[in-house]
Amino acid sequence: MQTLGMKKITILIPCYNEESSLLLLYRSLKDLMDHQMNYLWELLFVNDGSNDQSLTIIKDLRSTDGRVSYVDLSRNFGKECAMLVGLADFLSLIITCRKHLTMSGAQKFSKLLKTDKDNKD
Repeated sequence: MQTLGMKKITILIPCYNEESSLLLLYRSLKDLMDHQMNYLWELLFVNDGSNDQSLTIIKDLRSTDGRVSYVDLSRNFGKECAMLVGLADFLSLIITCRKHLTMSGAQKFSKLLKTDKDNKD
């Protein structure tokens, strides 16, 4: 795949004890990324001191998908701080800060990409 000149989209996902929903979220976003291949994608998880298996799940996702990256905070600093840490980690075309980006959220994201493509000169 050619990457020169492609727009990069990073989706920032702050996580605090989200083990029950991370795989569902990832699967819906993976489907979106796999069908919108004209963008460079990154899923940036910010683990905000979770004390469940959230970090383990994120690390497993990273080991199988190079589009996944993460920042691990030493303790729970709160969602706002987690988002700021994530924002400091990258510059992108589109940033969405959602605690849970559901399937319908992924569909809305797909419409946003269509709008971006239609407005391209």
